[in-house]
Amino acid sequence: MAPSPAFPEGCSAALSLTFDVDAETGVLMPKPTGWRDAMAMTHQAFGPKVGVPRLMRILAEENVRGTFFVPGWTARRYPHLIASILEEGHEVGAHSDLHYPAPEMSEADERKDFERALETLRAQGVEVRGHRAAWWQASWFTLDLLAEYGFRSEEHTSEFQSRGLISYAVFCLKK
Repeated sequence: MAPSPAFPEGCSAALSLTFDVDAETGVLMPKPTGWRDAMAMTHQAFGPKVGVPRLMRILAEENVRGTFFVPGWTARRYPHLIASILEEGHEVGAHSDLHYPAPEMSEADERKDFERALETLRAQGVEVRGHRAAWWQASWFTLDLLAEYGFRSEEHTSEFQSRGLISYAVFCLKK
């Protein structure tokens, strides 16, 4: 079994902050006609338009960095969002492209979704090393893709950790 993530030396407590920025994918992907639902669409757009900037201000005030998991679709819709996350020194991780649950896709479709997300994020300057499965549902093939592309982190199951993938950046809270 792979070692657990390094605990910061000299700390009595540590914290890893991660955020999913699904935006409208949470409405559109399970129901393509969801764009007609003004309440749901504006609710989901709140995250990238208002929520993430607020979170980043709080993190900056506390001098803490986080990891933001962004679907490729969201990155294409809000390219300024990726730029601002990176400018503030945070990590951007892959979170699928269209936010479909991997177990519901064929391996070919999962690969296509995975690779399109990577292409989108890399084109926006992201060095993609971390991954979080959409809907918290990874397939066994997801593990193969993560290994093939050299990912360093995924947090969902002990199976991921046993394959050498670790959790995200850990910050010291108290010395």
